[in-house]
Amino acid sequence: MLLIAPIYKVFLKTFAQRSLIIKERTCTYQFKEKVKQLYQKTITIKSAILYPRVMGIIHEYGGKIYLDEHQWAEAATYFFEVGNQRHIQCLKYFVLANMLMKTEMNPFDGQEAKPYKNVPEILTITNLMATYQRNEILEFGKILKSNRRTIMDDPFIRNYIENLLIVHN
Repeated sequence: MLLIAPIYKVFLKTFAQRSLIIKERTCTYQFKEKVKQLYQKTITIKSAILYPRVMGIIHEYGGKIYLDEHQWAEAATYFFEVGNQRHIQCLKYFVLANMLMKTEMNPFDGQEAKPYKNVPEILTITNLMATYQRNEILEFGKILKSNRRTIMDDPFIRNYIENLLIVHN
């Protein structure tokens, strides 16, 4: 059996032990900085075997780190590169990052994302993005309310909804 590089193990163990605190945005500045440093070390490893599932987790948390730093474009890039069973969730984060960038581009115009365009969870967030781009605040609110499980029950997305409203004004 192939071994995962020790830095990967440390990275994954840190997130598992901390119950994915970053997504809840309740961790300290020092903890975030340590995670960011660990993340930066992890993505520079060239000699380890890169397991797709492990890289997916690393890209997801890289996206979360960048989103937390308001680097929307970087976050969108990392969320798009996840490519594992969390792909649908990360595509939702990808759309969120695109909304925060104030882009008029449809994130599902690209060939890689098109197959996911009509997945119900993705359709919900793309509808949210469309109302956001058209500045239809009442419809935006209705979508949030009627799709609570898909959008607002995710603590990571919920933390950025307020940013969306602030950025848009």
